[in-house]
Amino acid sequence: LRRELDELKKNVIEDADSSVVDKLPKALAPLRHKSRRVNENARIAGNDTIKGKTAVKDLQPGDYVKMIDGSMTGKVLSVNGKKAEVAFGSLRTIVDTVKLRLTSKPKESALSSSMTISSATSEESRKRQLNFKNEIDVRGMRADEALQAVTYFIDDAIQFSAAKVRILHGTGHGILKTLIREQLRANGAVRHFEDEDVRFGGAGITVVDLE
Repeated sequence: LRRELDELKKNVIEDADSSVVDKLPKALAPLRHKSRRVNENARIAGNDTIKGKTAVKDLQPGDYVKMIDGSMTGKVLSVNGKKAEVAFGSLRTIVDTVKLRLTSKPKESALSSSMTISSATSEESRKRQLNFKNEIDVRGMRADEALQAVTYFIDDAIQFSAAKVRILHGTGHGILKTLIREQLRANGAVRHFEDEDVRFGGAGITVVDLE
């Protein structure tokens, strides 16, 4: 860059007419562009290294970053001290800057694909939340099917912050009820469970209180 600039200066001095002077800003533009690119690469390469990955010292809004141990590209929205707000697709989150590393801007196709997947996931989650009911009926299911259904149901209940849910398993021989309660007992998010009030189903329904 310095050599190209010296040559440009030399040409201007040797042929110092108005046409050359007028063209000078345009001639300098490519050099400025190269200089910015070199400086940016130096900024990326000159940051601290954590576990073999490049951590960020001087993060700026508009930079593209990845988590130190992640692969998804995000865009920095704002920086406040050692914290940065980063958009990963449609998800916005606050991250410690030491956990981020600079990366290049993703291709439009990759960025669009990432945003589409993230948006689709968020939309699916919203639909599940709107359709979520605090009661599941597993009567008539095989034991393995019922246990899997209860697992997904409890996971959704926790995700959507449901404090209390009901599991309709019926009475029968009590095998399904026993298996479900063993599974609930092993779940750390389950605070308490008991039979429903006799007026509303009694032993055929388990009421679960969640953390």
